[in-house]
Amino acid sequence: LTAASSGTAGGGTYVLRLTATSGDGTYTATPTATHIHAYGVGGGGGGGTSPSPNIRAGGSGAAGFFTFPVTAPFSASWTGGQGGAGPGGYSGQSGQPAGISPHFSAGGGQGGSMYSPGGAGSNSAAGTTTTVSQNQTDQLEFTGVYNSGQGGGSRGPASSGGLFAWDNSGN
Repeated sequence: LTAASSGTAGGGTYVLRLTATSGDGTYTATPTATHIHAYGVGGGGGGGTSPSPNIRAGGSGAAGFFTFPVTAPFSASWTGGQGGAGPGGYSGQSGQPAGISPHFSAGGGQGGSMYSPGGAGSNSAAGTTTTVSQNQTDQLEFTGVYNSGQGGGSRGPASSGGLFAWDNSGN
């Protein structure tokens, strides 16, 4: 008798393999992994300046849950969703996307400018995507990215997003 959880049809338990809130690198999946689940939040855009008292906030980073199959050996570059800096003139910097290329990207928010606030980031994916609203990201305290990917206020830096990836290589 063979248990349903063994053999080639049985899938492993998902194990957290990557956590990042900035930077970049190469993600290498465990050789037995066949699927990756990832949650990404792009960094918020930095706030801009304005001669008037108007706040030119940066845009929020996009957020999403992504899943895609992998075949060993699997490695791909990743970015962690660093928040954009405040202005080096009148405009804030855009936030860095969070993602594993080319499979998905949760876009960073645009920097605020002298004339307008920054726009929100957007998602792109080759796998299955579930867009996560800001209210939902507030619920994800277990990840350590509570309220992340927010745009910076006038003249301010933004908060970083984050990237978390699990593969199904556990027992």
